[in-house]
Amino acid sequence: MSNFKWLPLGGLNLSAANLAAAEKLRRFGFAINCGEFGSEKYTKSALCVYDVLAEQETPNILIVTRQSEMYNWYRFLLTSIGADFKMVSGAANSLLYFYAESAGLYLISRETLFGDNVLKHKAGSDFKWNLIIIDEELSAGVPKYADYKKNIVWKSDRLLVNAPFPAKTANDKTELAELVRSVLSDENKASAAFSLGFDETACELRENSPVMRYFANAVYGGLKRDVSFADYGFEDTVLTYFRRKVDLKTGLPAYSAGGNVFEQYDCDKNETEKKIYQKSFFSRSDVEDLRGFDKKLDALMKTVGDILDDDEDARIMIYCCNKNTVEYLRKALVCVYGADVSVMRGELIINGAIKRKLTNRQDDEMAKITIGTDMLGTFVDGPDNVNYVLNYELPDSPAVLERRMTRHGAKKEAGRKFILFRDKNGVFDTPMLEKTLFLKLGDGFSGELPTRNILLDIKEKGEILSDLIKDLRYIKGYSDEVENCADLIKRVKIEYIVPETNDISNAKQLNDFADDKLRGLYRLFGLSDSSQAGDIAAAVNELSGLCIIGKDGKLEKSKKCAEAAATFGGEDYLNLPFAKEAVGGLAEGKAQIDELHKGADFHLKIKQEISELNDSIQYPVLYGIWKYRAKEQDSDHTFKDYIKIYNDGI
Repeated sequence: MSNFKWLPLGGLNLSAANLAAAEKLRRFGFAINCGEFGSEKYTKSALCVYDVLAEQETPNILIVTRQSEMYNWYRFLLTSIGADFKMVSGAANSLLYFYAESAGLYLISRETLFGDNVLKHKAGSDFKWNLIIIDEELSAGVPKYADYKKNIVWKSDRLLVNAPFPAKTANDKTELAELVRSVLSDENKASAAFSLGFDETACELRENSPVMRYFANAVYGGLKRDVSFADYGFEDTVLTYFRRKVDLKTGLPAYSAGGNVFEQYDCDKNETEKKIYQKSFFSRSDVEDLRGFDKKLDALMKTVGDILDDDEDARIMIYCCNKNTVEYLRKALVCVYGADVSVMRGELIINGAIKRKLTNRQDDEMAKITIGTDMLGTFVDGPDNVNYVLNYELPDSPAVLERRMTRHGAKKEAGRKFILFRDKNGVFDTPMLEKTLFLKLGDGFSGELPTRNILLDIKEKGEILSDLIKDLRYIKGYSDEVENCADLIKRVKIEYIVPETNDISNAKQLNDFADDKLRGLYRLFGLSDSSQAGDIAAAVNELSGLCIIGKDGKLEKSKKCAEAAATFGGEDYLNLPFAKEAVGGLAEGKAQIDELHKGADFHLKIKQEISELNDSIQYPVLYGIWKYRAKEQDSDHTFKDYIKIYNDGI
């Protein structure tokens, strides 16, 4: 029996962690992959997909993901295992043909699935999938399982859920279990979903649980990450002329990300710079004029310049939250650095990226400077050549801030520099960082599942938390004594970007807000009203790396990292069913190719071997053979050339 069928797995990282999801699907019928953002989700999922392709005559697979992730999925599956998925949109003609008895590989966005989509009309509720993958890796919180249960109207033999925050409460666990029971065709296997354990044992390489949360070895070892600040400031005399832009309907700030002075304030007193900001492109003199006024842009240009001068291998990723800010930075940076600047917009890179893969080009896919937003998915398991992450604007979620680091993969994370912008005026980035993000730090963790957050890698975290608690105590005390707190309420709504501040209109509501947030921080860090600044700093300074929120609600370091890391030390996983077939079969398949290549009728024998395989994997196997020949045996043929040779029988 030919081992050609495993050749499409060549080039994938067949580690114990990546193989585990397919093993769990074989054993339990479902798996919950709750690895952190950027932990090779695509590879794990592709192995699950290919396991189904290899064993089914007419496989039917459905992947549900975010709209912004669809092209990443398509690109990876096509260029890794040669699986060509059909993308289903909300348009009625996006799926003209659907036959239940034939093979079908489909990608659909969560947004489309939750609506009245063509797939629901074409595939009846009695249709059964071989595999459904639910991808919620972009979620900064627990997925809405009830919505998936309502809209996935079919059964499936296997179910894989990618979710970094799978459950934080007992109700979350129940909703997840109900989803598994609703989707999984085997009721006996589905019943195991009601006894899932989301705790530190999920980090161990174990066969007896469908839950997996695996990290790189360096993370288990307490990887220290390099976080620093780029400081800047406006002259106080300039700030006196600024008037904040507000939403006329709510009265709240129209811009909250912090950092783009033109979006945050009206800047009417600086008409010249304001007109330049609105231009479609900048000249060198425009950039100099803007730098003279916008001290944050000046700090960015200086930081980028210093990096490029000192590091010829630098790859810089600049994150923004506002599309106008992205365009602002693009115009300024392109003016100075030209073609070395690109904007990452997901689907716009798909055609060129696929072409590079199919022509075996090894050139760098990323410009020296890339600008993007948090809507980006992982970059096909993360280009590990990004070694500088610049946070020009800050999100209002600690989980989203964390994945700006992990998005680019863990392989070179120790050497990657994570730079935060901080203004001395305390009105731009500083409130978002020191008030909102630290106030919501608990949201960046997932109960008893070990989790990291980049905020705990900030050296000044003790001082920041101490100042935050001091401010909340002041707000509570002031609102206890003074009935008219209009000015303080206004400040709180500007500096604390949390939903609870939206409806504050009087002293009592302000007092309740401050008291509630203080109690939450006290519980999270084991503090009390009597805790002094030194106690507060000490409580947070002892936290770093993988942490959990215990049953008492306190954030603490995970104590089982070494124990979990030890489970990945051996090679016993290679004896598990899927690993044994895949890893062993791949090695034997390569050896078979080597042997056949010695003969004169190489392509004829290749055709004979491939014709004996299932129709659904004949193309992937042919693609896998080309990958092996091109990437490991230095063949200079493109995939197009190889197909022609194969068809001609040369």
